[in-house]
Amino acid sequence: MFIWWQDTLGSVHGVGATGRYVPDGAHLRTLTVYTLMDIMSERYEWDPAKQELNIRKHGLDLRLGIILLDGRELYTYPSPRGPEMRFVSVGRLTDGLVALVWTERPPVTRFISLRRARRAEERAFRALHA
Repeated sequence: MFIWWQDTLGSVHGVGATGRYVPDGAHLRTLTVYTLMDIMSERYEWDPAKQELNIRKHGLDLRLGIILLDGRELYTYPSPRGPEMRFVSVGRLTDGLVALVWTERPPVTRFISLRRARRAEERAFRALHA
């Protein structure tokens, strides 16, 4: 799978499934994802300040959430916060299991945080996908 996106300045970037190429991203806010398996696009967004905080706190870039949501096996559960319905999706990236917190804000999916999965989340994922 390859992911292609255009930043807010109009530059186009690409990355393979390993997520190894990471551009500067200072102006990156919305991504359009194209997979070879299904010809469709999905839009994702996040708060750039929250992205920087997430990298400092958890060592994970929110852009990796796009790879997590590429159709691989996930364990997803609701995690409401006030009036907003949030979800946590637990899945495998190259370094182990991670948990992506996200919400739907049509027409986009908004990423809130990405962190290593907690032990209970790991157990639930493995029970579901043994």
